[in-house]
Amino acid sequence: MATRKRHLNQTFDTVVFTARLKSLESALGSTRKVIAERLDIRPQTLKSYIDGAALPNAKVLASIISEFSVNPYWLLLGSGEMFANETARAVSTEQDPVLRRLEGVETMLVRHGASPEEIRDALRMALRTLTAAGADDEVSEKPEAAVS
Repeated sequence: MATRKRHLNQTFDTVVFTARLKSLESALGSTRKVIAERLDIRPQTLKSYIDGAALPNAKVLASIISEFSVNPYWLLLGSGEMFANETARAVSTEQDPVLRRLEGVETMLVRHGASPEEIRDALRMALRTLTAAGADDEVSEKPEAAVS
């Protein structure tokens, strides 16, 4: 048991872990309050994790991984990309204009503190609008003036 614990201490560095939490917070582009709400914890608790005053328990770690699609190897050990589906997401977004628009809407809503329910409803409405316009057509940023 002592050997196992020593091995964990050699691979897990608390200072580096908190730096990864700070990087994640920055990458999400959201406030601590919004992130804490999505994790179902208090903002002060999240602050204590990011500041290195405390470490999250397994439930919070699982929430971080699932809620934000974080690569668990990156979060715990610093291996790989920050997000679990980063490479696949970049390729699919680049190739699909509808998906690119939806991800833009999601990013904007998260940055402005929308709740998960508001994000879900907005994405559904945007998807209906974008697919009604045609999945292969680029939807303009500004509505075009009506031709009389």
